[in-house]
Amino acid sequence: MRNLLHHLGQPELATAEVDALRVRITAAGQPPQECWAANSVNIGFDARVNQRANQLRAVPGPLRYLTALAQTVPSFRPIPFSITVDGENAERRDSALVCLQNGPFIGGGIPLAPGARADDGLLDLSVVQPLSRPGLVALFPLLMLRGHSMLRPLKTDQHQRVLVDVPPQVPIYADGDELVAGADRQCQVEVLLQPRALRLLG
Repeated sequence: MRNLLHHLGQPELATAEVDALRVRITAAGQPPQECWAANSVNIGFDARVNQRANQLRAVPGPLRYLTALAQTVPSFRPIPFSITVDGENAERRDSALVCLQNGPFIGGGIPLAPGARADDGLLDLSVVQPLSRPGLVALFPLLMLRGHSMLRPLKTDQHQRVLVDVPPQVPIYADGDELVAGADRQCQVEVLLQPRALRLLG
């Protein structure tokens, strides 16, 4: 805090403008939920692992995510999403996970979209097609090892606006925080890239 206050008091404060994600979640019979995300919106397998990891408070930090991964894999099934990008026709995709990113990393350092940049005016949409259970277990270790060329089910595209129709009971996270624990009804997630909406200290 002292260092932050020192920099804020400098006459020539170095800052950088980066993009941000504007998130809107709607479900029938409920008021819309709106928020901002700086890095990512996670839907599907990684969100369920995150949800489980947050419940494992007795497990030491470094092992919490691995334990949650092992507990989530046996019961996980592919999720039928409907995805609309930049106003085009909706496309149904059975997927393990859908992630909308403003930066390259998720989960504290997993490079899901290594080419993503927070200041390029583009939203990176990463979709992982259905995987076997061994494939799900190997997914994040392969990403950490930069083995993206071995992950044919992973596809990343760049867009400005993405709509995802999310089935019931599927959690939604943004920057590691829970937005939807798993609603009883279908909801729609809209993520809009807002260029240079966030100013950071350089």
